[in-house]
Amino acid sequence: MKAVVQFHAQIPCSVEIVSLQARGRYATAVFRLGDRVTSKCASAPGPDPTGWLSAVRFTIVRGKIAGMHQLWFKPPGQPAIRWPGR
Repeated sequence: MKAVVQFHAQIPCSVEIVSLQARGRYATAVFRLGDRVTSKCASAPGPDPTGWLSAVRFTIVRGKIAGMHQLWFKPPGQPAIRWPGR
């Protein structure tokens, strides 16, 4: 558990769930990236991702998250960038 807390503390952006759709053993969530209380999202390497959208598909097994795959992210005013094979 300590490793999970340390991992999350290193992530500069917060996420807000914009939508959530469940179908069978999959749940797809769309998140909007934003600032955290402890850090600015713009401190991440590369362009400022504040306001960007990202979609993640979770695989659910016996009521628990068994896996996750990022599907795409979308900078404001630009088309979605899909991950290869998605």
